[in-house]
Amino acid sequence: MTVTTMFPQLRSVELAEGVRARAFAAGETLVQVVEIAPGAVLPPHSHDEAQAGILVSGRLTLLIGEEERVMEPLRTAYMIAPGVPHAARNPTSEPTVSIDLKRLVDRPCSSGFIELGDRKKTKLGLFNEFFVGDWFEIMISTLEAGGQMPDHRHRHEQIGYVIGGAAYRMTVGGEEHEHGPGDAYYAAPMVSHSAVNDSAESSLNFVAFIPPRYHRPADDGSPLLASVPTAGEPA
Repeated sequence: MTVTTMFPQLRSVELAEGVRARAFAAGETLVQVVEIAPGAVLPPHSHDEAQAGILVSGRLTLLIGEEERVMEPLRTAYMIAPGVPHAARNPTSEPTVSIDLKRLVDRPCSSGFIELGDRKKTKLGLFNEFFVGDWFEIMISTLEAGGQMPDHRHRHEQIGYVIGGAAYRMTVGGEEHEHGPGDAYYAAPMVSHSAVNDSAESSLNFVAFIPPRYHRPADDGSPLLASVPTAGEPA
């Protein structure tokens, strides 16, 4: 695969003994696909960046500040404010995989766990589940066999990673790639992008919007509001 900023190459990084990440830059965001070996521990630490993520396979014990939770895959997301200590351990006999976002942000950030929010199925073969934080929105998206995401653009950064399933045709900024498990893409604001799954199998994807796209916390603390579509942006 040709490497571009729209289809970045992941590089391997060791974070601790038994903890490795495959990482890539997406605009101002560092994205890490983190694997924790059975019995391994990521020691308590903190950093200047805000962090958010979700467990995609295995079971993981995650400590954020003084709150600890056993994470189940694709059921709960997490967010960690700058400077808040956090740690993780894998108490099971199987490896765990999570996807993290790290970014310097210019607004107050919360810490804690985020339960599954809305679910949305489209007529074009997309089934989406949402986890919304104060500076990001994570969408777990299933692109069904024969499904498509029409060409569109919006004001939000969009980051994608194929968790598993079928490969499909992903186009960003007019550049098309065969996009399969372990591949990533980045669509900067107002850069057009689309996807078509011509295979007989579905594809499971991690997608992040920065700032939140479909659900946006109002500045006055009122309930979440839908973002206003941009020209060329499907509702």
